[in-house]
Amino acid sequence: MEVLDERVKARRAVFNRYVQALGDIEGVQFMPEWEGTMSNSWLTTLTIYQQMLGVTPMDIINALAEENIEACPVWKPLHLQLVFNGVTYYPHQESWSVFDELFAIWL
Repeated sequence: MEVLDERVKARRAVFNRYVQALGDIEGVQFMPEWEGTMSNSWLTTLTIYQQMLGVTPMDIINALAEENIEACPVWKPLHLQLVFNGVTYYPHQESWSVFDELFAIWL
């Protein structure tokens, strides 16, 4: 706990470098930090809109891997994992789920 503020500050600095370098690219959207909140930036996530960029998220992940830069898809939504098969899931709307839509980008 003694170094928590220092660690959060360092993680937020890394996130801010990513935003400065990539934030103006049309088709790339970082997870927003909502008003009145402060992220610890433990995990930097972004959405890649392949229709706008002309490349898939996996194309980007593979190109980064060639440069020895680690990147990976965000994890599979819990309601789609086998262990939760048959468990009730309440989507955002009856016929639409933001989680399903975002995860479908990887399929």
